[in-house]
Amino acid sequence: GRVCFTEENPFLANLDIDDVNKKLRQRRKSFRTKVISGEYWKLSQEEKERISPEVHKLEWMPLSEMIKLCLSSMIPGFYVNEWQRQQFTMLSKDSKCLRRRDPMFMTAATLLEVDLIQNARSLKRMSDRLTEKELANAEQWLFEGMTNEDVLRVTKRRLSAGANPSFLTPNRWNSARKELDAAEQISRL
Repeated sequence: GRVCFTEENPFLANLDIDDVNKKLRQRRKSFRTKVISGEYWKLSQEEKERISPEVHKLEWMPLSEMIKLCLSSMIPGFYVNEWQRQQFTMLSKDSKCLRRRDPMFMTAATLLEVDLIQNARSLKRMSDRLTEKELANAEQWLFEGMTNEDVLRVTKRRLSAGANPSFLTPNRWNSARKELDAAEQISRL
């Protein structure tokens, strides 16, 4: 995932959400047409992935709301909106399509850490110091293809070692806040 700064991406400040959502609706319509006509099934896997709609709707929301939605993702019967409820209901009827929901708790943990940083300048300064590889080596412990059992085993191992597998500990949280505050004070000199 990426954090985008409006200072570096001015188009975000003027992004026409209604226009983006209109284009997403057009993409879904084109996709449905190709599926119904049979054209979709003749495409290569790469072509199918390229034209398949992944995003239903784009909207701005407060970070706190995103964190709440991510943390609620595994609650039975909880859905972000009516469209998501309909899709999960439809797909769960065929157990081959949907066996379980993707737990969004790692996204929530990331958003909580972003929320820890008080402004875009501090976040940028912090992210400029690290490479993606360094972050992955230090933080990643869930990998594509892991089963529920794999996740439980790794979580148990991390917890027994005293590490919360998803969230900063309160001491680390306070320490990180102090480090960021100190860096911010120094940058103002």
